[in-house]
Amino acid sequence: MAPAGVVRFERDKPMLTNSTVEGFASTTLGSNDRFDLVGDMTAGNQDGYVRLIGTLSDQDNYEDGDGNDVRSEYSRWSGTAIVGWTPDPDTRIEVAYDRSDAEAAYDDGRPLDGTLFDRTGYTLTASRQNITAWLSEVEAQVYYSHVDHVMDNFTLKTPPTNPQGQPILRLGNPDRRTIGGRLAAELELTPTTQMVVGMDYAENRHSNRGGVDYREKERGRNAEFTDYGVFAEVEQELSERGWITLGLRVDRARAESLNGLNDDDGLYGDAELGETSRSTLWSGFARYEYALEPEPLSLFAGVGRAERAGDHWERRWIFDLNTETLTQLDTGASWNDDRLSANLSLFYGWYDDYILIDERSGQDKVRNVDAKTYGLEADMRLRLTDSWDMTSTLAWVRSNNDTDNLPLAQTPPLEATLGLDYARNAYFGGVLWRGVARQDRIAKDQGTIYSLDIDETPGFATVSAYGGRKLFGNTTVTLGVDNLFDRTYAEHIQRGTTEMLATDRVNEPGRTLWANVTTRF
Repeated sequence: MAPAGVVRFERDKPMLTNSTVEGFASTTLGSNDRFDLVGDMTAGNQDGYVRLIGTLSDQDNYEDGDGNDVRSEYSRWSGTAIVGWTPDPDTRIEVAYDRSDAEAAYDDGRPLDGTLFDRTGYTLTASRQNITAWLSEVEAQVYYSHVDHVMDNFTLKTPPTNPQGQPILRLGNPDRRTIGGRLAAELELTPTTQMVVGMDYAENRHSNRGGVDYREKERGRNAEFTDYGVFAEVEQELSERGWITLGLRVDRARAESLNGLNDDDGLYGDAELGETSRSTLWSGFARYEYALEPEPLSLFAGVGRAERAGDHWERRWIFDLNTETLTQLDTGASWNDDRLSANLSLFYGWYDDYILIDERSGQDKVRNVDAKTYGLEADMRLRLTDSWDMTSTLAWVRSNNDTDNLPLAQTPPLEATLGLDYARNAYFGGVLWRGVARQDRIAKDQGTIYSLDIDETPGFATVSAYGGRKLFGNTTVTLGVDNLFDRTYAEHIQRGTTEMLATDRVNEPGRTLWANVTTRF
């Protein structure tokens, strides 16, 4: 649990009872020489399995709605090999190996391109289910990951020159090595009480080197981060209609400055060599849900607190940052029957020591501020007939930087979608309208480590459509068009870094055609 958001990816585990080969393959062709290929195949039986996953994606520069060329070409690939052993229905041991790489050209407003995104990862997982009447499952996992990243201004484009006509070459080669592990157990304390408890550990070591001859140089370690955490989550049924969920997590975080990133002083975040920052992070939540049976309506209300320490890139500018804490209240309702499914949630949160990037002249590069945020999210799917469905979403957020008496930078504007989907026999299709309001509540040159507010963003609306047919067996063909009316627009929040700031907003692609073929076996 963290204010910045944490995503934990878990792949579905194959459950095979006899010898089988299953999977899918998908390919997409589209405008701007787009080519995507995805494959996932599993072969095995009740004793074990082998799973292979691969992706390949390539695209040239695109044109915006005005026909202007936008530097955006990229090429990437990934491969995963998984071997699993299931000596009995309740035991699983799995080894996974991941490799990926990519290169990407960024728009002209950013000085460097990404020319290497080399990642290698290993994971070992072991689990056991149905151990006792009260111990449902225990899972242990250890992992290793190494990311080697290169940014430069000469591989994918012509570099600038000095007054003497000589090229000005820039290159950075940061890398990150991560090792860690996790141990978790699921408990059935009573027929109405379930609990998950566990602990995890992660260690991240960062280093850097630069220059055109970077491969001949030794890496300079600049920082090391370690985190030990314990967590528990309990779900208690209070009645036939109501239940409560409680969660608590405590982390002990440590950051150590090793040597320099900044050319001017050779120090990481202005910290002394070997300087260490330690913090204890408390996070937790409570959520109550109630079902209004026999009506298909359920209500919920919750409160949560999440605390995090500054990451590697934030501490690069100021090592000794206060931890960021978000306390949030949320409530909402869900309706779910044969014809209508709908969800509505409202939230209000306040930040203590929000970590803000500030590029304004005379300001610290990064500092802590207090802030508030509130908003709502809603979604709906309505069955109009046996063949037609209508969908809609709405998202609205308003955030304020109380310390500076400014809007909180990088707040998304009001956004809504309205869609119509059709499916009958072998045919399917749909159309989606997306509308985004103007965002004039900005804080210029402030934001996060990933992106800053540049200027106000006009509102826009786009329409996308698709249609397809099942051909035979489990094969489908789909044709689609995005930005049907060739609108010129730009998103308010655009990914970048404090080293790669865009001076102008980057327009999104104009009208884009695509075709996809997917088969399952």
